[in-house]
Amino acid sequence: MFSDKDKGVSLNVGALIQPWLAASAPDHAEKGTAGVGAPSGPDGRAKRLSVDTYLRRARFILSGNVSKHLSFFMDTDQPDWGKGGSFSGHGSEFSSPFFVQDAFLSYEFAPELKLDAGMMLLPFSHQTLEGAASLNTLDYHADMIRFPTAKNFRDTGIQLRGVIQDRLSYRVGIFEGVRNAGALETPAEPVGASYDDLNQHGVPRVTGQLRANIIGKEDDFFFKGLYFSPKPIVSIGVGGDYQPNAVLKLSTKPGTYYALGGDVFVEYPFSAEQELLVKAAFAKFAEGWSRIGHSGALETGGITAFGELGYRIKSIEPLAYVEYLHAKSSPVNPITTRPHASLGAHVGINYFVDQHRFNLKLDAGYRQLQQENRGNGAIPRPLTYTDLMATLQGQVAF
Repeated sequence: MFSDKDKGVSLNVGALIQPWLAASAPDHAEKGTAGVGAPSGPDGRAKRLSVDTYLRRARFILSGNVSKHLSFFMDTDQPDWGKGGSFSGHGSEFSSPFFVQDAFLSYEFAPELKLDAGMMLLPFSHQTLEGAASLNTLDYHADMIRFPTAKNFRDTGIQLRGVIQDRLSYRVGIFEGVRNAGALETPAEPVGASYDDLNQHGVPRVTGQLRANIIGKEDDFFFKGLYFSPKPIVSIGVGGDYQPNAVLKLSTKPGTYYALGGDVFVEYPFSAEQELLVKAAFAKFAEGWSRIGHSGALETGGITAFGELGYRIKSIEPLAYVEYLHAKSSPVNPITTRPHASLGAHVGINYFVDQHRFNLKLDAGYRQLQQENRGNGAIPRPLTYTDLMATLQGQVAF
């Protein structure tokens, strides 16, 4: 670390390493068929326990100040390195290539007005603004965020943000969003669907969030899932995401994408050694798909929700959370093989050796997925699968 306080210049170099030991029994049983309760998945393969060791995240981080008002942040990532035995990072089902995760500049005119520009987290909810090194749960509730395009909740753009009298926080920005040149044609698309019609005029995406800081405040760029705060932090937020002609509707014609959400964050310390953590979020996503890389859009639209509850006693925190997703079902132009409903429940325990700098997290979960079998033009029939999973994560962040 280098710092010159008189000139306001600083340079920080860091890293984040998260090794995982994961065990799972996916698609545990298929219900509604002759094989109820049989130890086989939907593809008929025998059910076996799978154990995998890999690096969930390996990041280099560079941040600092160019002057008292101008700062920057940049990090790289090598996610899921070694997952499924793959270290190539190119074309693998599991491993992803090494890439730049964030890269943005921030200029502070005043605490009430800051300007960010570059590749950054989208300001849709508290969850999409949390840093991976400071999560409370094992990982993000990623399946609950269904953007038509985004690189790990990120997009390129320009954003204004600030905190007004410590009570009202806002973030609003224009981002790249969906562009037809980025769409990936697949053979599963309905007849008549054309990505050339998507956002022909390059209209930007608008994403924003408004938070009421009931107690305390969060004024850093990256929020935290756990602050180890000596004072209570309670906030409620609403967010929105919008782009015209950015998705193909079930009619195969382009239409407006939008998402609306709300969330609550509570960190309430009773003493320096005990505190309560509560977090909940809800989101509604419009019908439409884009086939842009990294899209998680719900083709038929739907709702998602999750809730977290934890209680930290010194360096130990038992916690639990639930996740819920429900997409609409439509017999018109069935194009998705993604689960259209899921319900998950997890319990875990965190051991904070040195807060977020060094910790261990153990998570065990159950998830039920519902999916419609639409093969060969058959009448859709619901299939239900269950997943069992357990993960031990170590983390070093500095």
